[in-house]
Amino acid sequence: MSNATANTTTTCPPGDQIPAIGNLPIPTGIAVVAIPGSNISDHAMVTCCAPRPVNIANGCYEWCQVTDANITNFTSCLDLNGRDNSSTVTTYRHSNAAGTAAATVTVAQIGLWALFVSSVSVLFT
Repeated sequence: MSNATANTTTTCPPGDQIPAIGNLPIPTGIAVVAIPGSNISDHAMVTCCAPRPVNIANGCYEWCQVTDANITNFTSCLDLNGRDNSSTVTTYRHSNAAGTAAATVTVAQIGLWALFVSSVSVLFT
């Protein structure tokens, strides 16, 4: 993926790679979601991040601040709004006051968790 502006060109890693979110210029002490991309008008991100704005980090990653409540459903929200995340890693971080990462989750981990929850709910119905 390559993003060009009038004066510079940014070469981004493949869409299925995202660095540790702590290595991106994103504020600490907040819960965030970051995905590969460079469009602050990305319909899925705008919808899922609302009412917070979509931001761009390093010219390659769309990110926004999220609440703890919508972190869990964020990947589903992206899917429902036309963002195919089958090969895209979505990560989030909720930093403590010192600014160190307390959680990083991939789409695969969320999928496994959802499968586990649905399997357990079937056993008890």
